Amino acid sequence: MIEMINIAVIDDDVATGYELEKYLGKACDKLQIKSETDIYSTGEKFCEALKTGETYNLIFLDIERFLCTNGRKREIFHVYKE
Repeated sequence: MIEMINIAVIDDDVATGYELEKYLGKACDKLQIKSETDIYSTGEKFCEALKTGETYNLIFLDIERFLCTNGRKREIFHVYKE
């Protein structure tokens, strides 16, 4: 059984990020799983967290927004290659 799950939410609309965090918290509570959710307003902030060693079991990514940042989508994959 999973004891703890680390979740990242990347969305430029912070209110949407907090709403998703609320729903995820309720779902984890129902499943009796402890969770910690970090919310990032930009892909760049998320990538910086990964570079400093943050790890996540589950990532929710606002793809439309992320892909619109002029090629930044490649940066996430670069982090994992290092």
